[in-house]
Amino acid sequence: MDFGPSPYYPNPQTAPHVKLSCFYFPAFMVKQYDEGEKGAEWLSIVPIATKEVPSCTRPHVSVEKVIGAQEWSGYFKGVKANLVFFDAADGANNGLPFAELEKERSAVSSLE
Repeated sequence: MDFGPSPYYPNPQTAPHVKLSCFYFPAFMVKQYDEGEKGAEWLSIVPIATKEVPSCTRPHVSVEKVIGAQEWSGYFKGVKANLVFFDAADGANNGLPFAELEKERSAVSSLE
């Protein structure tokens, strides 16, 4: 979803757009909200408990696990089974840190 030009840039004609991206998997959905600065503002995991697929919306639902920029500053990278992977917004020491979050857990594990 495109929410228009980012408020962090002076020229709306050349500013990146604020975007919400949703990625659907059989047991959960991953949401990434990015306002155009380095790293997403937040990432989240929404469990899919029934056959009803959740909507791709900015507001959070009660069962949604939200990972804010204070906990992890980066982007959604991919999924393997119940593991969700995020990579860092920027590299450090010739490497790119990443984090994994098991969809049932509530803390991010990271390797740098």
